Amino acid sequence: LDTVPPVARAMADSGRIRYGEEQNLAELLADQADPFRAALDETRRSARALSEQAAQGTKEMQGEGESLDFFAAALGELREKLGFLLAGSGDEFVFYLEGDRQGRVREFLASPVDVAPELGEYFRERLDAALLTSATLTVQDRFEYFRAKVGLDFSGRETHELALPSPFDFKDQARLLLPSYLPVRGHPDHLAAMVDLLAGLARDYPLNTLVLFTSYGTLERCRQGLLESGLDPRRLLHQEPGGSRDALARRFRESRDSMLLGTSSFWEGVDFPGDSLKILVI
Repeated sequence: LDTVPPVARAMADSGRIRYGEEQNLAELLADQADPFRAALDETRRSARALSEQAAQGTKEMQGEGESLDFFAAALGELREKLGFLLAGSGDEFVFYLEGDRQGRVREFLASPVDVAPELGEYFRERLDAALLTSATLTVQDRFEYFRAKVGLDFSGRETHELALPSPFDFKDQARLLLPSYLPVRGHPDHLAAMVDLLAGLARDYPLNTLVLFTSYGTLERCRQGLLESGLDPRRLLHQEPGGSRDALARRFRESRDSMLLGTSSFWEGVDFPGDSLKILVI
C-alpha cells in the first residue's frame, strides 16, 4: 500500500486496522484494482465463450461447459466482492485490513455487525443438533444474551441450558498479582519497567509464561528489550502479523520454560492445559 502511507504506518503498528468509506480505498488503489477487475472480466468472457462452444459438442463437452459457467459466475461474484470491500460503506459490516509490519496488505475483510440472523438460519437449516460449551456463556448466570447474539433465538430450534460451577480451586491453585508500582501506560518509563518485570519473571521463574499485548508495536519493542536484557532467544516466542497462531501455540505447549508474547487471536480461543501454561501476564 505504497499509495496509502498513513494506512501502511497504522498497519505496521497493529497488524490490523479498520477502515470505512472516508478512507476512499477504491480511488487510492485504483491503479492496482482496475487491472485486476479487467483481468477478471476478460477471463469471465473467455469462459462464457468456451462454454457456448462446448454446448454444441458432445455430452462430455457439454458437461465441461457447465463447469465453465460455474467458473464464470464465481468470477463475477469475486468482482462484486472486491468492489464491496474497496467501498467500505454501510453500517451493517465492519471493514478492516490485515497485514505485516512493513505495511503490506494480506487481506481485506468485512465482518457483519450482527451475525445472529445468519447463524440462526444455519442452526435451523443445516444442523440436526449442536452442543455449545464454554466457560463464558452466561451473563449474571443467565443465557439470554448469548442466545440472542449467536442466533439461537432466530433459529426456531428448541434449546436446553445448563450452567455448572467451576471445578477450579482458585483459592489454592491460582494467585493474582497486581504490580501497582509500574508506571502507567504512556509514561516514558512504562516500557522499560515492563521489560524489567518480564525479564525478572523469566530469570526467577523459568516456567511457560504467556504475555498478552494490545498491539504488535508494543509487543515488538518489548521483545527487543527482552533480548537486550540477555534472555535466551530460544526461550522467547512471539506472534507476528499473518503468522500461524496454531503453530506458535504448539511450540509453546511442547516447551516448559518459554515466554510467549502474543496479541490479537491469543486473547481468545486458545487452550494451554496442565503445565503448558504457568504464568499469564496481561
